[in-house]
Amino acid sequence: MRDCVGKKHNNRSGFTVLELLTTIAIIGILLALILPAIASSRASARRIQCQNNLHQMGLALHRVVESHGAFPTAESTSVFATTDSARGLHERLLPALEQEQALAHSKKYRGARVSVYLCPDDSLADAATSGAIATNYRKNIGVGFRAQFPRTGFDIGDEADVRPADITDGLSNTVAISERLWFYRDSGSSIVDPGDPRVFWWTTQRFYGVDEIPQAIDQARNHRVTPSPQSVVVGYLTYDHMLPPNHPASYNGPDAPGADGDHLLVPASSFHRGLVNSLLADGSCRVMSDSVDLAVWHALGTRAGGETNAQ
Repeated sequence: MRDCVGKKHNNRSGFTVLELLTTIAIIGILLALILPAIASSRASARRIQCQNNLHQMGLALHRVVESHGAFPTAESTSVFATTDSARGLHERLLPALEQEQALAHSKKYRGARVSVYLCPDDSLADAATSGAIATNYRKNIGVGFRAQFPRTGFDIGDEADVRPADITDGLSNTVAISERLWFYRDSGSSIVDPGDPRVFWWTTQRFYGVDEIPQAIDQARNHRVTPSPQSVVVGYLTYDHMLPPNHPASYNGPDAPGADGDHLLVPASSFHRGLVNSLLADGSCRVMSDSVDLAVWHALGTRAGGETNAQ
């Protein structure tokens, strides 16, 4: 049928192939721009949640100081008021965190789950089935081995709580607690990826003495031999300041009889890219970069000087 001027109607519907390809390309570009921003936003939210966890622990630490006169750093029941008192910082903090139910559970089963103790970036901690309280936040024992007493960090020893007066470097200059990725034999023994910060490395030599700390640090930094699943460290809720954050951990020696869990180098670690979150003894949180100067990291790890023996 023709219209009044004698022309045919030519109605067209749908897209041409070129228009469709153009639309797809535009959507792809938009997704490429948006998805990294969404991922970054989610990572930022997890870091903020992690910092909030440490902030809550800081408040709880100072509630204990107000009532007890010291930070709850000791591990032995001999320093507590009653023989059935909870052992260790994490259990002793539970009442101050208003987690009495978790405390009762931990005394009976020693497997309580407390969300404040779990970094949202570490799924292994949340899935752990060990008998200890799962946590991504560990006490700082200072610049030295776990076997050495008195320790130089926020943790002074297994049978003594550290008092504010003991921290002569100043509460705002001493790290109390930092992140450490969860690694327990029943949940991570298959992880042997050399790039995973939970993996420990064997080194060419082993060093034990206080005066040998610089050699042990040098071994961990420059003489790593082979990576191995963390198998001899099972439940020590501490870390040290001998190595910078997220540095590979060290068994401090070759894969041979004589390795133990008291002479390791256990750095702070996290899945937050390029950093860990730390809680200072004054209750404030600080972001610590992987590239922090080692001398500064040593100084922040000690409560009363003493970092010179590791430089």
